[in-house]
Amino acid sequence: CSYYATYCWSGTTVYDQDTIGFNTLNQKNDRFTQEIRLSSSTDKYNWVLGAFYEDKSEDWVYRARTPDFLDSLAYYTWTSYYAASGVDPSWWLSADSTDWEQWAVFGNFTYNFTDSFSAEIGYRYFDQEVDRLYLVDKPFIVAPGVWPDATSPQGGNKDSVPKISFSWDIDDDKMIYLLYSEGFRAGGANRNRTPFTEFPQAYEPDLLKNIEVGLKSLWWDNRLQLNATLYRGDWENYQIEVLDPSFQPCDPGEVPDVDLCGQPFQIMVANVGDAQQTGIELDVRLVPTDNIDLGLNLNYVEAETSQDFEVTTVVEKGTKLPNVPELKFNTYMQYNWPVSAGQGADMYFRVQYSWQDESRNQLEQFDDTTFIQDSFGIADLKLGLRTGDWVLEASLNNAFDERAELYNSPFFFDPFFGGRRVNVNRPREFGVRFAYYWD
Repeated sequence: CSYYATYCWSGTTVYDQDTIGFNTLNQKNDRFTQEIRLSSSTDKYNWVLGAFYEDKSEDWVYRARTPDFLDSLAYYTWTSYYAASGVDPSWWLSADSTDWEQWAVFGNFTYNFTDSFSAEIGYRYFDQEVDRLYLVDKPFIVAPGVWPDATSPQGGNKDSVPKISFSWDIDDDKMIYLLYSEGFRAGGANRNRTPFTEFPQAYEPDLLKNIEVGLKSLWWDNRLQLNATLYRGDWENYQIEVLDPSFQPCDPGEVPDVDLCGQPFQIMVANVGDAQQTGIELDVRLVPTDNIDLGLNLNYVEAETSQDFEVTTVVEKGTKLPNVPELKFNTYMQYNWPVSAGQGADMYFRVQYSWQDESRNQLEQFDDTTFIQDSFGIADLKLGLRTGDWVLEASLNNAFDERAELYNSPFFFDPFFGGRRVNVNRPREFGVRFAYYWD
């Protein structure tokens, strides 16, 4: 049996068992932040020193009720299995109180060795803590008639992240740079509703060490702009959000226990070892004539785990990271021509196309809720008339009515009813826009 009332019978169907239910969620959030900076700048150098403090809290109480559940066949079937325990029509009550506190000090110093060469160094030290109190009063998630006590997981960490970069202006139109930086996502605490979950109550922060080299340039009398970046990032203790695998229906008549079934829905954060990403970004704009404007933005990246790691299942080295398509690009062509509708008036026609490769919504090893988000391409068209004072534009967005899966959530997949939640793009749309500009 599971915490879903509709799971709690065997030999019956899911039809004609409707009960009237409603949920209430009361929330309160408070947040206080303060940042102080001191800076100075000269022709030779500039620097910044600062401090940051944040204190925030989140409290909520969630209750689910089915007042007429006691008159349903599901109730009678439940009591035939667990006659001694009974069922309360308020079949779910949970509460959470979480407090986050963090402070940090940071500094940044830039020195101009010459008019064309400079170096920058930065440093940030942070201290974070999180305290969580979680209580769930329903359902029978340990055994019939036995409810767990409130859990009080804690998490947090303290560390430092550096940054260093060098830039060289080759001439007035070209610059190259080298950057090394580190970033992090904070650790925290999971809500462990039962003693049977396989995830720890506290998870560690993950650290990204990033190095990139780039070019920013103008060519051909400023008709060609070319910006390019090569980058590599190495993750330590890579974090992902996963659905607790104990959220699945048990076999008929089975009591939720250490077999990891019938446990409440919950999203957990897990560290899955190290990962890496290597990629290139391009930003190109070409204006070959006064009438034609061409552009391309492109990002190609290979992102995968870099070691075997076990967390409820073995995450193998080379597993693709979730929600990271290998190739994404956006390109456009715009043609402009003068007209006699007014002084300085011109018309333009623009075709724009964007593409995104397929990706997975979750690490492949968590295959119960892993789906491929298919690749897709979207085309947009615009035709407009503009002057120095106003613009009139007609647009056709998503011209071929592509239905793209932007995000197929692994967290709202119901293993019993087969429900899924998918975020899609907007359908084909036609619009007219008029704008007038006052001085």
